[in-house]
Parts: sequence; C-alpha cells; structure tokens
Amino acid sequence: MGLTVPDIHELEKAINHPLDERTVYHDGEAIEFNLEKLNLIQLPEHLRQFRHIIRLNLTANKLTRLPHWLSELPLEWLMLANNNIQELPERLEKLQYLDISSNNLEKIPKLEQYTMLKRLILNFNFITHIPDWFPDLNTITELQLYGNKLRLIPTLLCQMNHLEVLNIGCNMINLIPEEIGNFKRLQDLNCRNNMINQLPSEISELQTLESLDLSQNKLTRLADGNHVFPNLQMLDLSDNRIKDLEIDWYLPELRILNILNNPFKKISIEFLMEFENLAAIMVEKEKIDEKTIAYLKEMEIRLISE
Repeated sequence: MGLTVPDIHELEKAINHPLDERTVYHDGEAIEFNLEKLNLIQLPEHLRQFRHIIRLNLTANKLTRLPHWLSELPLEWLMLANNNIQELPERLEKLQYLDISSNNLEKIPKLEQYTMLKRLILNFNFITHIPDWFPDLNTITELQLYGNKLRLIPTLLCQMNHLEVLNIGCNMINLIPEEIGNFKRLQDLNCRNNMINQLPSEISELQTLESLDLSQNKLTRLADGNHVFPNLQMLDLSDNRIKDLEIDWYLPELRILNILNNPFKKISIEFLMEFENLAAIMVEKEKIDEKTIAYLKEMEIRLISE
C-alpha cells in the first residue's frame, strides 16, 4: 500500500505526536520512522500500512512486546533499546541491524530465523549465557554484549569465525579460552572491565585484529612468546597490574598505545623504539624522563597523560 496523507495523519493521532521531522521518504514512500521517546506502550496498528519501512527506531519507549504483523514489513534496521521487550517476532527475514540493549534481558531471544542479521547489539542487559543455537547465526559480523553478566567466553561463541567485531566488555569474565584463536576475521576485540588475569598464547592467532581493548582487568603481563600482530593499530592496557613493561609482541602497525594506571615505574626510549609507527602513547608524565620526552617530540609521538 502506498503512502497517502491520511495514513500519516492517522498514525500521528495514534501516537499523539507529529511525524514531519521523524519520517524519511524515498520516491514518495515512508522508509524510516523515528518513534523514539514517545512513551509508547504498544505499536499502533496504523504503522502496518507503511509497507516500505526499512528502518524503525523505537528506542526509549515502554514496549513489552511487538505485534506479529511486524514481520510483514521489510525492516532492515530495528532499534529497541531502553524498553522491556523479552520476545521478538519469530522471523524478520530482511533484518540486518538489531539493537535490544537495556531491555532487562536475562537470555537472548530466539533469532534462528533472522537469516540476514549482521549486527546484533545486546548491551546492558542481564545475560548470563550464550544459547546452543547461537553459532548458527552465521551472518553476524558484529556482536555487542557489553555490560551483561557473562562469567566466561563460551567455546561455542568461538565457533562464530565470521565475527569482525566482538564487544564483551564490562562483564565478569576471568578467562579467555584457547579457542579465541578461531576468530579468523576479527578486527575489533573489546574485553575491558572484566577480571581477566592472563591471556592464552592462542590470542596471537588473531591475525586480522586492528583494535584490542584489555583495559580495567587484572593482567600482570601479556601472553608469553614473540607473537606477531601484523594489523594491530590500537592496544589499550590501562588500569591493569602490569609491573614489567616488556612487550614481546611484534606490532609493526601500532598507532595508539594506552598504558595508564599500571604499577610499572618508568618507560624507556628502548621500549618506545619497538613500535615503528606509534603516533600516540597514554602514560603518566612522572613515568617519563626528559630524554624520553625529547625522543617523543623528535619522533612526533603524541604524549597523553590523562
């Protein structure tokens, strides 16, 4: 059904809010609605008439469920953060982006028939485990699980070797499994604010990794061995327990290194010379002597101390 003026007016009445600045059109059809922060308790039936919607933002409402007819729409993006939704429609066949952050979820809703899903955002829930069917979602390239209640990285999650972005920060994880090396396409790994005290040597198998955040953990050193990370550009080791600053890893493309708030005493020029392309380093000024500061200036390496 095509878009008509009465359609929009009926929808505005149903949600008690004008939609002029909340609607995106293409070729005369509404393709995107922003219904954020409208105190919606349920989706109005009038929304069903707009058969070309590909993006729907329902963030920060009071929704507890979604109607079955939502699966009739060709949605590609669905934003549901800050609601209280526990179940989703059985299938949304064209959906590529799904954000269900901050929904008080204790488990991941069934998504087996979301066959085109690429980006799944599950931040700030109460998820404690990964279901057995989850690795079957073989189209997902980005998985965000920041701020949940995971105590470990299950080995079945490591079967998802198509992942490019994995965020498991701010959980209760104390161990990274050996199977971490299965992520052959991973570019961005965020493990910040957990309880990790050591790294497996298999982490060196992440040859496509570009960004690694290990901040706010309990690391005293990195993984043993002369590991090579040919593409790593950002390494965050801040707020750990590292006393010995020796890094045996070969990081030819490293651009940003954060080592703030660790108990080591000083950094040296020899340490900095290990990084051929370093552009910025985060470290306390009192841990750098004048010669090292001069070297940083000479090499045009930016010093950030806070």
